[in-house]
Amino acid sequence: MANSLFSQLAGDLLGISNDLLGIPCSYIRKADNVQFDDCMIIIDQNVKVFDEFKTLIGYRIEACIKRIDVPQQPQPGDRIIAGGGISYTCGDCSRITHHKWYVDLRG
Repeated sequence: MANSLFSQLAGDLLGISNDLLGIPCSYIRKADNVQFDDCMIIIDQNVKVFDEFKTLIGYRIEACIKRIDVPQQPQPGDRIIAGGGISYTCGDCSRITHHKWYVDLRG
């Protein structure tokens, strides 16, 4: 019973940490196979997608990557390996700010 409660609490804390700080991931560029380790990446699996009438049509997965961790703009086909070996493939950048890349992901 206590072990189950601890597992649930640990999962909840990991979710909070991912939302605020990101989780340590490896980022691998497809073009030259260069790997960046220990990148703190926020992975949001519930980004809402709306149509032109502002009707919710689904959800997508998006990564928020600090430019200091990955200096070149992510390209389609680049990969992110998150904790537990979960692998994502990058799509296009959906938004670019001065400090971060926002990238569509395929799981």
